Amino acid sequence: MEKCSVFSSSLFLLVVITLAFHSADATKRPLLFIFGDSTLDVGTNNYLPGDNPALHYPYGMDYPPALKPTGRFSNGYVLSDQIARRMGYDESPPPYLALVNSSSSFMNGVNFASGGTGILDSTGWNVTIKQFEIVRENITAELGSEEETTRLLSQALFIVSDGGNDFAQYIVNLSKPIEWPTDFLEGLASTYQMHLQNLYNLGARKFGIVSIPPVGSTPVLRSKFGWLGGIIVNFNAQEFFKKTKTLLKDLSSKLDGMNYSIGNSYVIINEVIDHPSKYNFTEVKKACWDEDNGTVCPDRDQCVFFDGFHPTQKLAELAAEALVHGGKNYIEPINFSELVSMGIEYPTQKVAADVGAFSQYSGSKTKYVNTH
Repeated sequence: MEKCSVFSSSLFLLVVITLAFHSADATKRPLLFIFGDSTLDVGTNNYLPGDNPALHYPYGMDYPPALKPTGRFSNGYVLSDQIARRMGYDESPPPYLALVNSSSSFMNGVNFASGGTGILDSTGWNVTIKQFEIVRENITAELGSEEETTRLLSQALFIVSDGGNDFAQYIVNLSKPIEWPTDFLEGLASTYQMHLQNLYNLGARKFGIVSIPPVGSTPVLRSKFGWLGGIIVNFNAQEFFKKTKTLLKDLSSKLDGMNYSIGNSYVIINEVIDHPSKYNFTEVKKACWDEDNGTVCPDRDQCVFFDGFHPTQKLAELAAEALVHGGKNYIEPINFSELVSMGIEYPTQKVAADVGAFSQYSGSKTKYVNTH
């Protein structure tokens, strides 16, 4: 495997991002509830039977401050961490099972994401919904009234990223990537809609949706199907994005108070793959970690993929910036920052990050935009 070479620091673009959240007071930050797969998982699988690969080196080798595996499928932060950091947190809320095991409060948000889950994994989603019901009951007990719980959840951000595993698991069993059943995407979209409506019924009103990434561009699927096969897989990923947009528009027109943002992961990641030097990447095809010989590239920040399927911490950072502050070419009808701040003016906090052209932020306050 080729290792990512050192990239000229002269091309490093330091952008000062203005992050929006309720206030510097931790109690005023938007409450986050996170659902999905390994791109958002911060250690759920640590508490499940069996060995979690993400608890072994080299996963977590750049995770600050521990520099050791934590159950994240990355060399460092995953997407949920990077989104949370742009909402005023240090990282993602802890996994549900970690909070339960330590008898901790759910009032600072919960991460339900688990590596390997998918939209069609009805058992997994049913378990997650049951877990969220327990969280809801505990929040009501802590707040003292159903009315306060309803109000709190209506202002929380529900982040959902799912479907990549459904694609990957189906694809790896194909002899040719063109053998897609006509009803696969329809069934996936229908089941996804049911999951989102279940969350709405439990109080979710603000949905931050992350679409399926270009899974055909991952090292694993490139190796199996080649360049042409990857194009076919990615075409279907984009078709599912269109179906997801349609179902969200339909749901929000029927469900009172529902608002959403949908990020186009395909476009976001392909922007980096097609223009690597613009974002200081030098390797966009191969994984940084060569699992066959055990070697890891010296500079993970110059690689798009850490392993055969998962992005590096750096790519997750860029994707989060596009989701939280990006324009309509990356996320629509509004970005996560605008979604969270609907009807509220947020004070701002500044941090430095290498995010290139993904941020559209140009003012000190987030504007109210209604998705209807």
